Amino acid sequence: MTSAYIYIKDTLGTWQAQNNVQTISIDRTRPFLTDPFSAARMTYTGRISTSSPDLVLMGNEIYSKINNITTFVGRITDVRIDYGFVPDEDTITVTAESSIAELGRITIANVSLSSTSIIDQVDAIATATGIDVFASNTSSLVSTQTYTGNALELLNKLNTTEYGFIVEFGGVTTPIQIELIGRDNWRGSTTIYSFTDDNPTGYAQRYDKIVFDSAADNYWTAARVEPEGLTGQQVISGTTPERVLVVQTLDQNTTQALNYAQFLKGLYNKQAQTIAEISATDVQQSTNYLQEIARSTNLGTQYQVEFRGTTYTAILVGFKITATPEQVRYTFQLSPADINDYLTLNDTIFGKLDNNRLGF
Repeated sequence: MTSAYIYIKDTLGTWQAQNNVQTISIDRTRPFLTDPFSAARMTYTGRISTSSPDLVLMGNEIYSKINNITTFVGRITDVRIDYGFVPDEDTITVTAESSIAELGRITIANVSLSSTSIIDQVDAIATATGIDVFASNTSSLVSTQTYTGNALELLNKLNTTEYGFIVEFGGVTTPIQIELIGRDNWRGSTTIYSFTDDNPTGYAQRYDKIVFDSAADNYWTAARVEPEGLTGQQVISGTTPERVLVVQTLDQNTTQALNYAQFLKGLYNKQAQTIAEISATDVQQSTNYLQEIARSTNLGTQYQVEFRGTTYTAILVGFKITATPEQVRYTFQLSPADINDYLTLNDTIFGKLDNNRLGF
């Protein structure tokens, strides 16, 4: 039986448990790899708590724990109460968003971005907003500017320029942190966990659903990179009609932008159906490691997926969690390795000289 708990922080900074929780659902996905990052969302339903109902208020800090593992930390954004004929029939639905949402609600003005380093520019966002956001191991150089606008839009544009991942961690016993992970940090990242459609052994987790997809929004025959203040750079295939992927960046120069456009065209010009999603439940596992996989900090990690005797390598892009008293279902959004097959030295998947492109 699933153990699911909700905790809300009171005015003294103490986490208070909410009783009568019935379901918890968490969504930390991006529909497509080309989409910007947004906040994770958590919704829980249940009876109105008799322990501390006065804490279920907009803006209060909240976290969920499923089977003794923290699965979400954020702030309440919506509270709905459906009243029945008698108090025992009253139900509550609470929605929360992760800390990335706070960046999306902040406008910063006249922030000097005088460095060409993404790390330094993200540090400037942290200083301007008071939110603990930072970048690590970035490679691309960006243009200098004085920025006025939405803080999350700037972070996403810096991330698009880098082709990185944005993750969140902490928030219960330590402050919440947001990290922009550079492409040279997340690519080639491996793990002991894997997925199988056969009897699992070791750290393998058995799934009961797999989806292969050839989504149109992840297929492009040409790419155009439009760096702010510079001439856009485009690489085409010559086919008619062209399907052009357009991204706005902060690339420092047109040479870097052109390299990026060449990289993106090579990345998204595949028409074949590829692994898009797998789903599994905790009750299927001899030893459950699914929650160890469903963490924000694992985004970008390689996972082996065994399907009908063939092993595929895929990148974790996002995940959903749905917990009921009977079971917990985990749905993992994946991107196949052959859509991320630029060269990574000393890597068994991305280190094949005859099959992989040099990264930009």
